[in-house]
Amino acid sequence: MFDKNTYTISEIDEKHIPSEQIDLANKNPITTSGRDRQGYSIQINEFALEPIPTNVHWGLLEARLSGCNYLIKNLNYKPNSIFKSICYTGDREIDPQECYFQVVKR
Repeated sequence: MFDKNTYTISEIDEKHIPSEQIDLANKNPITTSGRDRQGYSIQINEFALEPIPTNVHWGLLEARLSGCNYLIKNLNYKPNSIFKSICYTGDREIDPQECYFQVVKR
């Protein structure tokens, strides 16, 4: 499984992703909310994962990796899948940021 010391994420421009991979990523986006110092809440569709208590440097990365681990373990995603993140953290609470990414080894 992914951990923040071994893996990071690499954002991918939507125009470089095949439509079937975008469709799969859109089915189960990883939604994060919260603030760096308070930790992050993670949700995949209607299922809330265990909140991630984090520090400023690793918070969002750790939350996204936790979501990826859930999708791989419970919904049979492949480790090299394209994932979608919807981020309501920090200053994005009103205007969330969406991105597609893959997990890559550091």
